[in-house]
Amino acid sequence: MDDRDIEAIIEALQRVREEEFLSLRGLAKRLGFSPSHLSMILAHKRRPGKRFLWAAAQRVEE
Repeated sequence: MDDRDIEAIIEALQRVREEEFLSLRGLAKRLGFSPSHLSMILAHKRRPGKRFLWAAAQRVEE
């Protein structure tokens, strides 16, 4: 998975968050990660791991 794929997943998560009026905490709970971990990824301060990407891909497909 390259940087463009990761960016696409991050953008999709941000769209889901906006469309469903989710807080950062709410989205993090749905993904199974801490709000601080999600925040760092959305701010491009941490590169997402395989487990995060899998969880995000599952969430975006719903």
